Amino acid sequence: MSLARKATLLQLIFLIYGVCAAGPYGLEEMVSSSGPGMTLFLLLLMPFLWSIPISLATAELTSAFPVEGGYYRWARMAFGDLWSFQCAWWAWSANMLNGAAFVVLFTNYAQVWDPGLRFLSFLSEPLLPIVQALPGGARLFPDPHALAHWILCLLLVWGLTWMNLRGIRIVGDSSIVMNLVLLAPFVIITVIGIARWSFNPVSPFVATGETFASAFALGASISIWLYSGSEMLSTAAEEIENPQKNFPRALAVAVPMVALSYAVPTLAALAALGSWQDWAPQYFANVGSRLGGSWGVWLGGWVILGGLLSNAILMNVNILSISRIPYAMALDSFLPKFLTRTSRTTGAPTAALFSCGVIYSILTLFDFMSLISVFALLQAANYLMIYASLLKLRASMPDAPRPFRIGGGRAGLALLVVPPCALTLLAVWDRDPKLIALRLAALAIGPVAYLLVLGFRRLSAARRQL
Repeated sequence: MSLARKATLLQLIFLIYGVCAAGPYGLEEMVSSSGPGMTLFLLLLMPFLWSIPISLATAELTSAFPVEGGYYRWARMAFGDLWSFQCAWWAWSANMLNGAAFVVLFTNYAQVWDPGLRFLSFLSEPLLPIVQALPGGARLFPDPHALAHWILCLLLVWGLTWMNLRGIRIVGDSSIVMNLVLLAPFVIITVIGIARWSFNPVSPFVATGETFASAFALGASISIWLYSGSEMLSTAAEEIENPQKNFPRALAVAVPMVALSYAVPTLAALAALGSWQDWAPQYFANVGSRLGGSWGVWLGGWVILGGLLSNAILMNVNILSISRIPYAMALDSFLPKFLTRTSRTTGAPTAALFSCGVIYSILTLFDFMSLISVFALLQAANYLMIYASLLKLRASMPDAPRPFRIGGGRAGLALLVVPPCALTLLAVWDRDPKLIALRLAALAIGPVAYLLVLGFRRLSAARRQL
């Protein structure tokens, strides 16, 4: 792939920021459920316990092994086919679910402006009788609004898939522009909020009725989700300019950006307005309306526009990252060879992108409340595999060039790995036996799929010998 088609350092910074955060959306409920003080405490603590460790591990592994497929290929080098397949399966499944959730959230934000999605009625109303005549169609689409919701999801999925087909630099440029547009109203909110400081932003420290431990547990589960994603662009390492040096540099800029863009606007809004009990999903739009004065309608609307852009960015970079997993697995004969097809002009994995687009389109039909809990387990398992790969490759390939290396020897690695591993186990534990069974079933699918792949490979080999 020529250098002209590769992402630059600036693009990589905003790609990583986009897949990790894309603005402070999604943290609002933590304020009312855990308390304002606990929220700000966790927003500042979690980078050290969660995102910085995985960022450092990704930086070292990418600098040593900048290969397409990222963490999947590292696991294969460290532990062989079985565990690398599990790593790929966990990451691919988790982020397909997560990406589809971003599409649904985008559509939900659009409904703030147009609750009935009437701008799509010219499609939904004439198509509704046709769709309802299909098996299960009447249940999935009982009215034009439900169909319009799915049509908008499809427009986003395939619009972003088309953008990804044009190459990583297009995705990188669009990420820079959209991130700057969505962050601008939060800069205004921060400036106005600090100027109108009237309340103690950390009081009360925990929400009424909660203990320190319960408030911490509630907030930790949300903040772990908020601070995940630093590793995802490693799957496209061969499409980055000088990845050995640029990945560590980009992570060093993007991770603090994530923490500041979460904590600073939240602090300013709480200091200016108080009313921490009222924080709920999409509350930052209310903050913009209240702080904007005569321009409040415009500032609140800008925040809502930012919510649309945020979910579009998260989905866009998710497509970029996760499509490289089936591509790399197909190169290793774990998936059909047609998934290795790439664009002659951009180098994008065309077949993998189209396949992911089809799966996203189907997943947007479903309710994600229970599936997101499964996402948490699969993502946590993937993180544990990345840490295990870091430790194993340090031991088995000590002489591999590492332009970036985590210091401190074994003690340094232990200090890096132990806290996020402990948090991982805490985050995925649940007392609900049905949810535990669902999560264990999600893990069990990986080994079953691996055995099926081995069976097909042996059957194909036997046919070729005949």
